[in-house]
Amino acid sequence: TCALPILRDQTLTLVESHEKSDHWLPRADYESRISICDQWAGAKAETILSPGDLFPEHDIELKAVIGRGAANLIFKAQQIRVPSNQFAIKTPSNCNHPQMRYARFVREYNIHRKAEHPNVVRNFSYGKLKEDQPFLAMEYLEGIPFGQFLLQSEYSVETKFVTLTQACSTIADLHDRGITHGDMSPDNLVVTQDQGNSHLKLIDFGKAIWQETAKRTLSCATNKVGDLPSNIEKNRRRDTRAIAYLLYSFLSMQDHAMLLEGKYGRQFIDEVISLQSSIRWEGDASEISDTRTLTSEFSKLAEQTGCG
Repeated sequence: TCALPILRDQTLTLVESHEKSDHWLPRADYESRISICDQWAGAKAETILSPGDLFPEHDIELKAVIGRGAANLIFKAQQIRVPSNQFAIKTPSNCNHPQMRYARFVREYNIHRKAEHPNVVRNFSYGKLKEDQPFLAMEYLEGIPFGQFLLQSEYSVETKFVTLTQACSTIADLHDRGITHGDMSPDNLVVTQDQGNSHLKLIDFGKAIWQETAKRTLSCATNKVGDLPSNIEKNRRRDTRAIAYLLYSFLSMQDHAMLLEGKYGRQFIDEVISLQSSIRWEGDASEISDTRTLTSEFSKLAEQTGCG
């Protein structure tokens, strides 16, 4: 008999990036989500085996809900035979059109796997719960959302700026590979700690687009490869706008601008503010800021602080 494939045992713990309380949800949505939580808690998962990180079928059990998005729930999960193997399960927050949702999750899985990167959460597998409820199984991170990270005074202003530089660099690396994320919000960036060092992880590739897939889709539809679908351009603009928003948030919180000026002088903070105001995501496609160039500018500023 073949040994059962075992999920790698070195995993991280996913942050509870949303409040446990549902008071902010509309009542109907609240009742729907609570029903889903009750329905799927403890469910066993049937995974689709693929090369790399493999799960034994029916060897994943869902535990508590640890995150909520507009359309999805995130459960803590564990491997039944090896309970110390903990990870995160993403599944839709309603059961409407399971086959359509399953196809979307397979697409997300395939793009996410192509986005493998030190600053991207690892995506292990996909499959179905009972009644064909689709799911994705991912690395279980321990950390805090980027927005909370910026608000905490225990982290130095230099550490925060370097982590922001990581965010820009990660998006630039993905763009170089033809992948646009399209949803880089503070909730989709998790900051973890490793031996005292802050490390960024980008999550949620539900809106991501891979350029090669788009080309093939367009080719099949028109019998030729022409311009890429507009959604790629929209995602690129969203990614660039997100970088500008994150930098603006950084400058607006916890007296970061004043701290930078006090430590490194007025010229330095002027350069940071100038970078933020120079980022373009509207207008002609040629006018959109290049994320690789932005990364270079971020890195130069980070080096001036001695933390680059």
